[in-house]
Amino acid sequence: MNHRVLALQGCLLLMSTTGKVLAADRFQVRVEGNTLSWGNATHGYLQVQSASDWTTMCEYQVYTLGDTPSGNRDGTACEVSDGSYHVINHSTRQRIQGIVVGDIDAVYTAPPVETIDNVWVVHDPYLGINAADVMSQLNAIPAPQDLHAQVYSPTAAELFWTRAAIPGLQYDIYLGEQRLGSSAGTSLYLDGLTPGTSLQLRVRARDSSGAVSRDSQLSLTTLDDASGSAGGTEQGRQTPENLTVAIYSDSVLELFWARQRPGQMFQISRNAEVLGVTDGTSYLDGDSPAASDRTYAIVAIDEQGRQSSAASIQVPATTGTVTPPVSAAITLANAEQVLREIIAIANRKPFEVVEAAMQRPHEALKELFINYRSAGVTTANGLTLVPGSTEIPGGSAGGDYSCDAGGSASLPIILGGGDGQGYVSTYSDCSLPTGIYSGQVQLYPASRGPESYYKYEGIEVQTFAEDQQYFYDSEQTRTMPYRDGVRINDSWTVEHYENIAADGSITLAVHDFTAEMGRRVGLSFAEPITTLQPTVMYRDSSSDISFDADIPAVSDQRLSVNISLRYEGDTEAEEPLDQWTEGSISVTAADGSSVIATPVPDDTGTIRMLIGDDVVDVPVDDELQVEVFVSR
Repeated sequence: MNHRVLALQGCLLLMSTTGKVLAADRFQVRVEGNTLSWGNATHGYLQVQSASDWTTMCEYQVYTLGDTPSGNRDGTACEVSDGSYHVINHSTRQRIQGIVVGDIDAVYTAPPVETIDNVWVVHDPYLGINAADVMSQLNAIPAPQDLHAQVYSPTAAELFWTRAAIPGLQYDIYLGEQRLGSSAGTSLYLDGLTPGTSLQLRVRARDSSGAVSRDSQLSLTTLDDASGSAGGTEQGRQTPENLTVAIYSDSVLELFWARQRPGQMFQISRNAEVLGVTDGTSYLDGDSPAASDRTYAIVAIDEQGRQSSAASIQVPATTGTVTPPVSAAITLANAEQVLREIIAIANRKPFEVVEAAMQRPHEALKELFINYRSAGVTTANGLTLVPGSTEIPGGSAGGDYSCDAGGSASLPIILGGGDGQGYVSTYSDCSLPTGIYSGQVQLYPASRGPESYYKYEGIEVQTFAEDQQYFYDSEQTRTMPYRDGVRINDSWTVEHYENIAADGSITLAVHDFTAEMGRRVGLSFAEPITTLQPTVMYRDSSSDISFDADIPAVSDQRLSVNISLRYEGDTEAEEPLDQWTEGSISVTAADGSSVIATPVPDDTGTIRMLIGDDVVDVPVDDELQVEVFVSR
């Protein structure tokens, strides 16, 4: 019997046993990262195919969430690589075509299927549905508006767009699939372009959590060589035009102006004091003295260093200055310490402490098992083998153990073979000289296979030496597709972590920790490629992390954290990589107070903190460095 008949029979059986009226949402596909999952009311025989060669990636009989006894359908989600896919519901005979994975998180909802007496009237032939026609973006961010360009010369142009009313947005600019650059402002200057060339450009908004907007697109044609440039040495000294100011708060404002020709630099002054020089067309002043009148001046500087006359603008004093309340959870006084505590969590330091604690009973249990198999030893390290427990069928069973000071432990299985080896050990109030342990540890480090897996479930640890108590549930998967490890993907989730001191107070609690990290190392080539040119190593790395935390040492309120970072490629650097050069760390307290950390352009040794109206630059040390990977 083929899949179509099975699917239709399964569909009719489901309707007859549940007796429920079919919901309108019968076929819905969710794309989050590289995971395809299904709407709550979706059911039928689902198949995921590659859109390029029709290879089947996954096939499942899916039931509605309400009809799934366990209340979840995690086992039916389909993990795929970046690309385009078709998803077919063989029960409704619908095919959603061209679902894009690896770009934008979205949900695709097929049209309802006509029913007669609650029985589907299936499509024959199958109904093809264009994915773009039924897509709704998750965590929608507005696409950049009013995208336009100014062409300055055969090799230079500038893109402009309108900023959305969402704080902290970054904008990524692409030429085809190549990212040309990123901007936190509303423009990007492009030079080194090829004369007389038509370019298809895209601009995409991205927030601190990594969610992105749809693309805004623009066709741009550079000038021919014969058209000339904006040329003329005097034009390099033209006074900047269209100088405007946007006031964000009492002490934070931004200046904007227009460029006259390529190659110009701009010097910014406030009350005759030079603040800096930029090749852009905007400048953020995060420490503007609100109590007095201010005069800002912008001077253009050409390639020979000659200056134009100044364009100036007046900003009057601000009355009724708003000062953040002293009682705010995040203030100028504690913002840096908040960042340090948050970065320690992002670098998994608390989790590594409890995992190291669980290694003590795990290694003791494993050592006794090995000694029993090799030398008949039945008691060691505070553990005693339960007689007869090693006779469990399977040959690799480790047996049950009593903990001499109370409680029990077991080593139910040791795995080995072509895809790696690992251990599963379980503890129930197992009292050893180092502490009392409960929960289950699953460790499958990769050997021949590409994937390692670590899980700590229902962990409770009471350490004797440190007089601390830990609660912990976590799961990590690390994939290294190639033997030389040039591509690594790391996923780590922690449902709950808690550290309790001897007096019963919580010193740290972490909730819903999710981290996705990636690293790729390879070779790049200059254009045109020749047989004699040297190859250049490159390294691309990223960290996307989110969680909530209770940290009484720095705040009496719960903190919500979103981290989305991109790293400077450096093939000579040891882990962690050099300071991140794109993205941000955003920490928001329950009362709305926050600190946002971003890189300082052209200064990898400094990060910039925005706390309310205050902007502070802080030198980077190890405790302010978010590691792209934590070594196992």
